[in-house]
Amino acid sequence: MIKILVVGSSYIGALVGGWNVVRESYQDICLDFVGAPGQGMRGADVINGMITGTGLKARCTEHIEQYDAFVVFGDLPSPRNIYRYYIGASNYSSAVKAQALADLVENSLDMYIVRELIQPFSKAPIVVVSRPENRSATLALSHGQYVEATNFLCSILTGDGMFYLAPPRSTLDENFEPVAEYYDGAVDVEGKTADEQELAALGHFNIRGGIAVIEELSTTLRRVLYMAS
Repeated sequence: MIKILVVGSSYIGALVGGWNVVRESYQDICLDFVGAPGQGMRGADVINGMITGTGLKARCTEHIEQYDAFVVFGDLPSPRNIYRYYIGASNYSSAVKAQALADLVENSLDMYIVRELIQPFSKAPIVVVSRPENRSATLALSHGQYVEATNFLCSILTGDGMFYLAPPRSTLDENFEPVAEYYDGAVDVEGKTADEQELAALGHFNIRGGIAVIEELSTTLRRVLYMAS
């Protein structure tokens, strides 16, 4: 049995709901979850091998060293965000944009979780997942532009035991815009549904979106664990 701990913000709610639907299809994988809304995981700590904190809405059941791999799903910008605000900006040099992007990633909640809550206690591989694309911001990209942004994130988040995963391609249309069926009826970290204006408009997946992420993760995690063996 492969034990995976998913750590993150309210975005993991879709994975919690999705896992409850599909877990019987993954007999060799066990997913545990620990998370808190917003930046709540910055107040968490590892005590006696367990991630603890007063604001946690989902909790793990094993000591951190017992997990074979980790998934971090916090506030890491999506490829469209990266392209929109950095790569596509024409008023800065490439060097300035590259440094700004690197700083953005390093200061993200995801990297806080990686650096402070996982790596000091475990050498297991970590898959860092970008947050879902934001439906409230429209930006049509070409395939090349999307790949450029994805490759940039890969270049920063590959190595040191980390691997990067973009939002599932199935959740985006031909212009890399979010597809509504993966967002309508979004769920939070407690698995509660919310209307589109509360969560989906901010870029939260619904359970179907969560299942799409789990499907991508199952493939990625098997590859990562094979490479680490």
